[in-house]
Amino acid sequence: MQKSAGVFWKVLMGLAIVSGIAAAPLAAEEKTDEEETEVQLAARKIVEPIMLTAIVGGKRQPVELVKQPVLRYGDIPRANDKGSVWVWQRAGRPQAIPRARRGST
Repeated sequence: MQKSAGVFWKVLMGLAIVSGIAAAPLAAEEKTDEEETEVQLAARKIVEPIMLTAIVGGKRQPVELVKQPVLRYGDIPRANDKGSVWVWQRAGRPQAIPRARRGST
């Protein structure tokens, strides 16, 4: 009985150490939400100059770009690890929702 209890504790401690290592963030990978990667900055430089309009009451009205993408995503099978989805809005309602991704045309 003592031997199996010793094995149990060794396994339990091993799992605790492994899970602690897996859960610990790597200092080089830590970024705040405000920091953007080089690829995200490149997407922003493409998206920000785009000017869109919506027809309201028979007249074209400008729509505004929401400052931050509403979604950042990765699609590993397609080698796209830095995609983003942007929204242009008018009166708080979305008018256009395009995506920006590496390699998109």
